[in-house]
Amino acid sequence: MIKRINEQTNNISLLAVNHSNSLFGEALHSTPEQVGKNLTLKVSEAIKEAAEIPFAEAYFICLDQEIIGYTAVVFDETIPEPDKRNWLWQFMIDQNYQGKGYASKALALVIDHMFQKAKEKVITLSTKLDNEPALQLYKKFGFIETSEKNGDEIILQKYRDANESND
Repeated sequence: MIKRINEQTNNISLLAVNHSNSLFGEALHSTPEQVGKNLTLKVSEAIKEAAEIPFAEAYFICLDQEIIGYTAVVFDETIPEPDKRNWLWQFMIDQNYQGKGYASKALALVIDHMFQKAKEKVITLSTKLDNEPALQLYKKFGFIETSEKNGDEIILQKYRDANESND
């Protein structure tokens, strides 16, 4: 059974990745520059990695009925530091849909989904310092650089606004 997250943002929705639809990820591609700089994984590899992590949830990003991207989030209550339990782990938009505003709409939906599910009031992510488009996008949505690193990536965090609900 295919489960779609009900929230939609201008025809953008999240479709849970499962065994029967995971092959759709092979049709998604990063730009040659993103691949050359090793900024993203192949989606098929990312899906396999997410399937191996018990706290990960993988989703396709859909525009109407078309898959245009991929994301994976992690909700891990076993992590001792509460501000590290909710990770926006992977996020990509297919090269043919970049630069059209879909990443912003998708990221808004992913953030809303995470804050609805998360017990903690913070989302953490990491990205490479030279991934300027991603950094600009994350900062636009209120992610702030911490002084921490995750390997060769910088860590950013977004806190839920005090006046946002967790319903």
